[in-house]
Amino acid sequence: VSTQSTGPEVKNSKLIELSSSTKCATHFEYSLPAACRACEAWDYKEVKSFCQNDVMTLKKIKINNNCYGDDVKDIKEVACSSSLQLSTTGIGIVVAIAVVVAALLGALIFVYLSNRKMEIEYEKLVSKKDDKEEKEMEDLSP
Repeated sequence: VSTQSTGPEVKNSKLIELSSSTKCATHFEYSLPAACRACEAWDYKEVKSFCQNDVMTLKKIKINNNCYGDDVKDIKEVACSSSLQLSTTGIGIVVAIAVVVAALLGALIFVYLSNRKMEIEYEKLVSKKDDKEEKEMEDLSP
């Protein structure tokens, strides 16, 4: 079976023989991207480039092939400041370090206060022992 194209060639079009074909009848499906629904805003994801020379490129990239539309659209350049640019990852790292430092500081304060409390109790115990020994010495002396 040969097929002839009578119309203009359409980019990414395919002629597929279907499984419903028999010896007496051949069934074909002609698929082309334009038969899909038009891409909507939710079919794209905005991507930002790094800030270089105080300019950043914003573009929308198609995230799936379930629609018909440009793979990349709405490319624009916007002004940005390349000095002191802190990404979300950078902020996360700073917060994580701050939490660790706070936890260590809290642990040090806890250990210091616990040690101080034990030191006071030990001094009281030693003082009682000294008082008891002194009293025993007085009782033994004539």
